Amino acid sequence: MPNNDDRIIELKKLIEEKEKEIVPASLASKTTLILDFNGQKYNLNVMTLSELQILFCQLQALQTANEKLSGFYTEPLSISGFCVVDWLDDIISKMNYLMTKNKKKELEAMKKQLDKLLSDGKRTELLLDEIMEKLK
Repeated sequence: MPNNDDRIIELKKLIEEKEKEIVPASLASKTTLILDFNGQKYNLNVMTLSELQILFCQLQALQTANEKLSGFYTEPLSISGFCVVDWLDDIISKMNYLMTKNKKKELEAMKKQLDKLLSDGKRTELLLDEIMEKLK
């Protein structure tokens, strides 16, 4: 039976490189993240990516239409006490956070799968190396 330990180690290193490439998404917000819009209350903290995408498109359409009115009306469009641009920024920020979180989960799941595939001998060797490194 062929031993795939070297290949598994190589894939784990590749996953670790991918994890380092992930830029943490900012959670700083410009709004309260609770939006009253069209008679419905939206909590950006609990919305899914697809729900955020739809809400973004709706608000972006409003913002685009409001920009067309700029010759007649100069005030920025405001909803729930914040301008639409701030809501759009917060939705994008929340979407980036969720995508980053999903990517990290995906990479972690792959790492766990690879750990299960390692032979007992190699797993012991890696554990001993890790302990040795901590004792230095």
